[in-house]
Parts: sequence; structure tokens; C-alpha cells
Amino acid sequence: MNSLSYSPAVSRTEFRAEVQREQARRSLLAFTRHTMPDYQVNWHHERLAAALDKFARGEIRRLIVQMPPRHGKSELVSRRLPAFLLGRNPDARVIIASYGADLANAMSRDVQQIIMSEAYRELFPFTELPAKGSRQKATESVFDIAFRRGGLRATGVGGGITGMGGDFIIVDDPIKDRTDAESETIRETVFSWFTSTLYTRQEKDAGILITMTRWHLDDLVGRLLRRQSEPDADQWTVISFPALLEREEDRNDGDPREIGEPLWAGKFDRAALRSIRANGEYDWNALYQQTPISSSGGIFKREKFQIIDQEPADLKRVVRFWDLAMSSKTSADYTVGVKMGITATGQLVILDVARFQREWDEVEPEVAMTAVRDERGVHVGVEKVAFMSRAVGKLAARPELHSFVIRGVEPDKDKVTRALPFAARVGEGMVSVLRRSWTDALLDELCAFPMGKHDDIVDACSGAYTMLDTHIETKVYSDNVLFDY
Repeated sequence: MNSLSYSPAVSRTEFRAEVQREQARRSLLAFTRHTMPDYQVNWHHERLAAALDKFARGEIRRLIVQMPPRHGKSELVSRRLPAFLLGRNPDARVIIASYGADLANAMSRDVQQIIMSEAYRELFPFTELPAKGSRQKATESVFDIAFRRGGLRATGVGGGITGMGGDFIIVDDPIKDRTDAESETIRETVFSWFTSTLYTRQEKDAGILITMTRWHLDDLVGRLLRRQSEPDADQWTVISFPALLEREEDRNDGDPREIGEPLWAGKFDRAALRSIRANGEYDWNALYQQTPISSSGGIFKREKFQIIDQEPADLKRVVRFWDLAMSSKTSADYTVGVKMGITATGQLVILDVARFQREWDEVEPEVAMTAVRDERGVHVGVEKVAFMSRAVGKLAARPELHSFVIRGVEPDKDKVTRALPFAARVGEGMVSVLRRSWTDALLDELCAFPMGKHDDIVDACSGAYTMLDTHIETKVYSDNVLFDY
């Protein structure tokens, strides 16, 4: 496009307006602001729009965008982008696909409304819909650009796309909901349709964009990314936006957040995200963090746990083991204390989970208060490694814990190896879990291990099981006297 230069023949106001219009012809974000003045822009929209600009120019031909629900992906990807593409090139053929034809058609109608708007005509006066009575099509699912070769076709997963190729193929949320995501048959249907139908409609040098909220390890994006290691497979540029930045390795280039900050604080602040997360780690990791985990589990299988409502009456011994973390940062590990007992028949029972993030000056009294609540018959264990070795002695020195048994358990293996004995008992159906507010979080973390982001509950369960093994050599503090047994 030609560059602009100021002429005294036009007013400065008119010149500035034309500069803004020219920016809107070149930049998707400027285009969106021009055609939707009340559009709220967060930094991640700028990051996404910059990648979509490269997609529009053909600099990125395979693009995957992963975003949490209600964070603005569809407005940019499936409504503004197709209109922007057709404005820049009225001969381009665009295909939009979603999990259902109704949603795809709604997106198509929105694109048509944008094209018919006065703001759009200011930018792209030669991109118009066909007049009524024209031989060219203008329906909710298919429309052409008047007097040009371009147009758009909307379709649902499984729908036919015969007779039309695509210069730009956009897939927005090919999975409808959790039920569909958990169905191996539906996942296979989506992938087969993508590879055998949609993929075959691309024109030479076509661009393919997939944007979705992740649902499952084996969803469409999961399969495509696993295939990248195969010879001649498509190589995808991936932009992933976790709702909460928890780890440095999850940071995309240009992510300005500190660890622990939300993606869009103006819409979903920390409190809102905490409420969402409280519904369970399984959906949280997939839908909001874009790191789906196995629903059945890795070395721990969800169906092997027995969920019970009442504490058994024949408990022989009860312990609580603590995995300590000395930071209150949102990204830090949790301090977790798992209370576990064993019955006369050898059944293990998880009775309680204490889980929080604190600095050490708050952790120590919290652990002590929990021990007092549990009473003296519940032995207290702490993983005795690094700084936690000092924690054992400091806890034993607290006056309220005199006559309490406090054990320092020294780990001699890696986390996975330490978890295997407890996992074996789970696999044998010998572990019960009380139905409480913490039950889902416990099962989610155990079943995500060792691929999940947190393993504090796993470590605490492994330690509690080790304490219940009467053959383990431990260090015991009682009334400030240290001895072995």
C-alpha cells in the first residue's frame, strides 16, 4: 500500500483520520478498534493480533492459539479476522469451522454484518456482498464477494465442504464440551474429519489456524503437536495463554506478567480464578492453563480409589505427614499435610488434607495448630531434607507440641520411586478417601502425577504411607528428646 504524506489541501484532522484508516487496513487490532470502537484490549489481544497479522501476510502458515474460555479469542479469530482477510484480498477464499454448524453459521453472519457496516466500507469499499438477485451466493453459511472470486464458507465438524477450496482455513473450538472431549469416538471423528475433509480443501500455500480451549491430551491440538516429530509433518507455531502464569517455562515471548498474575485481571482477577480452580484441577489445567492431564491418571488411577462418607471405626494408627514449602508466592509449591490412617484389615484411609501457601513464620504455627487439632495420638511427620531438617527440631521445640510424636523422614529416592509403593496399594483397591471439600483436588493431583504442575499432595501421601510402614527407621522427637526406633 502507498504511504501517506500530508498535504495542505486537507485539514490535519482529516489527515489523522486517514492515517488511522490506513493503519486499520494493515493491522488487525487497528481494524478491530475501527469497526468495534468499544472493543476492550488487553496485552494478550495485542500479542494474538500480532500473530494473526503474520498469518494474514502468509508469514505463519500453521498457527495454533490456546486460550481460556471468555478471554476474547473468537472475536478476533473468527469474526474480525475473516472480514479483515477479505478486505485486504477480495479474491481470498476463507473457511470457518467449529464444533457445530449453528455456531459456525453465527460467526459467518457476524462477518457479513461487519462487511456491511459503514466503518468497514470506509476501509475496504471494494469488498461487498452480492446484491439480491445476483448469481453469487449470500446465505448464512456461504457468501461470495461481489464481482470477485473470494468468499467465505462456514461449516460444523463433520460437515461437507465440496466444491470450495480455502486460502485461509480457521478452526475455532472443534470440541463442544467435556462430554465430547472424553469420548474417544468423538475425538477420532474430529481428527479424521480435519485430516480427510478439511485439510484437503486447502489451496496452494494456504494458511491453517486452529484456536481452541484445550480439553484433553488427545484432542485435535494434542494429536497435531505429537505428529510434529514425524517426517514431513506440519510444524505449528503455538501461542498459549495460561489464565494464571504459574511457571517460567509457560511464558510466551512478550508475556509481561509476573509469576502468579492472571491473564486478564480486568475480567478475571485472582479471586475469580481461585473460585474457578476450586471446582477441580482437572478442568482448571485443561481449560484455563492449556495443559490437559489424563482423567484416569498416570501411576494413580482415579477409579481405583474408594470414596467413602464416614471415617472407619476400626482405625489402628493415624499419622499426618507434611510436605513443606516456604513461600507465599502464587507460583510456589503448596505446604500440604495429609492425614492418613490404617484399619485393622490393612485398608488405608485418607482422612484430611491441609493445603496452603505461607511464608515459614506462618507455616510453623499452622502445622502446630493442626497437630493440636489432630491430638497426640496422630504422629506428625516432616520430610527431612535441606531446610526442612531444621523444621523438625523447631516444631518439636514448641511448647504446645510437647509429648507429641514428631518424625523426620529422610527420603532416599526420587519422587516417582517414592510414590510407587503407595500407588501399588491404590492399584490394589486398598485406599479409601473421605468425601470432603478437598477430595477432588487430591484426586486431580494424584492422577496428574508425574505430569501435573504440582506434586505436593503426592509427596505428602507417599510420606504418610511411609510413616504407616512400621519397618521404616525414623527419627522421633518426644518432649524434646531425640531418639531412633
